[in-house]
Amino acid sequence: MYNIDKELFIRDELNGITVYDIVKNIYKFYEGVELKEYFSKNEKLEKNKFKKFLEENKNAISSNVKVKYPFRINWLVSDVCNLDCIYCCANNKMNPAKLNGELLKETAKHMLTLSPLTVGLTGGEPMLCPEIGSIIDILDGKCAIVIDTNGTISNLEKYIDKIKNSNTTVRITIDSMDNDISNKVRPYDENQVNKIKRNIELLKQNNVRVSVHTVVTKINYDSIIEIGRYLRKYKIEKWQLYPVNYSEKCKDFFDEIKVSDEELEKLEKELNQELEKEMLIRVYRNQVDFRAKGVIFANSIGEFYTDTIFNGIDMIGEKPTLQKLIEHTNVENHIKDYLFN
Repeated sequence: MYNIDKELFIRDELNGITVYDIVKNIYKFYEGVELKEYFSKNEKLEKNKFKKFLEENKNAISSNVKVKYPFRINWLVSDVCNLDCIYCCANNKMNPAKLNGELLKETAKHMLTLSPLTVGLTGGEPMLCPEIGSIIDILDGKCAIVIDTNGTISNLEKYIDKIKNSNTTVRITIDSMDNDISNKVRPYDENQVNKIKRNIELLKQNNVRVSVHTVVTKINYDSIIEIGRYLRKYKIEKWQLYPVNYSEKCKDFFDEIKVSDEELEKLEKELNQELEKEMLIRVYRNQVDFRAKGVIFANSIGEFYTDTIFNGIDMIGEKPTLQKLIEHTNVENHIKDYLFN
């Protein structure tokens, strides 16, 4: 195993195919382009040069990859949530009556047979999953872990030792630094933003990797720059912003809250102008067709499926084999989504 700047690992382990892992940003590369030579000449890897290299070779990498297993599986470990987001697209997937602790642990063990690079723990709110500690224990050391949380849960402190001592990134959703605006899109309570701030401070004090997601709507559009300024203060390195997606929950007012690609482009320019040198910012557009069948999900009862933001579901089944998983997955879309995020 070869380490460059404690971020890049090169290892040979898949029948002679060289695997490149950048653990910090959860990227993965397979030999098919001349990465080896590039790495050997750039032992002190500069992030900006490497990012440019990725973009210049994006098509070559994607078309030459021979995937033996998925990069990432997103797992809905909780069927409950303390928020009531107006745009929630997971709402129709949650069924608290079926939640079973032993089944969750069995599913975690099965996931490891699929050799994922990363397992994303989501929901609902994953920190409300009673087995979250056991799940981290099972996955720790076998794959990277990402916890997708709304950031308001007080029990994060209970699990901070497990989180900081495992290869875990906590990805927090923040839609505004203004409580009134935040509660318009994510109804909860008047202390929502303060709770998020306390949890970010806790995570950063314990040297846990933190990234942030933001859902962009007409409601929070004008206040988003304040999120970036807050993230700069805490040296958050990665921020992804998504346009609100159509869902059954917001179908009656979707046209009132959706943002256009022109508005998203304008927002991206403004954010990069002020913050680009301090964090990686990605603003997605409304077109998400490239993700179709490239996102792998498992629900709380261990059923696997692929879809695009919970639309176009292709059910794979319970505890699928690796071969069956690959057969149902659009591998090229999966690579493009997770390799270059």
